[in-house]
Amino acid sequence: HWTGSTRCVLAEIRVLQGRTAEAVAAMERIERSLPADGDLPFITGWERTKAMLALAGGRSAEAVEWCRLEGRWQPAPSEEGLAPVTRLVLAAALRRAGDPEAAGRTLEALGNAPLTPSMPRIRAGVLDERALLAHDDDPEGALRLHHEALRIRMDHGLVLGYLASLERSEERRVG
Repeated sequence: HWTGSTRCVLAEIRVLQGRTAEAVAAMERIERSLPADGDLPFITGWERTKAMLALAGGRSAEAVEWCRLEGRWQPAPSEEGLAPVTRLVLAAALRRAGDPEAAGRTLEALGNAPLTPSMPRIRAGVLDERALLAHDDDPEGALRLHHEALRIRMDHGLVLGYLASLERSEERRVG
């Protein structure tokens, strides 16, 4: 019997692998067990995974809402109180929703957070997102950021991030 949190981890991995149908299936098992009164449960990673699925489906505004919903358990909800990986998803959602300034602020705060230097997945993600924001103004600088993100992922065996790094580098080089 899998817990809701375990299913969220599985769904998140499936999203990162590009296997969204399997991610949706994993999340459906959780959603079938939700209370009928609409009260949202506390399941670690649930909101972030829902945000990642919304992003994969092209629904960036919905992804922003899901990311921010993670903070509902805080006494004073704030972006700083979100999990670092959720803040990274939030930055991507804000960028794709057409708010590059808010995405930039989120990335700057996340990049300067005390724990970020010890979190290679987050460091690489911040570099990739910064590159996507900088591409139009500095395509060569953006490519360097993408390559640095790939190097971090390779140095730390972050296999699920390899494809994202390579796709973004190639997309920006060609596009």
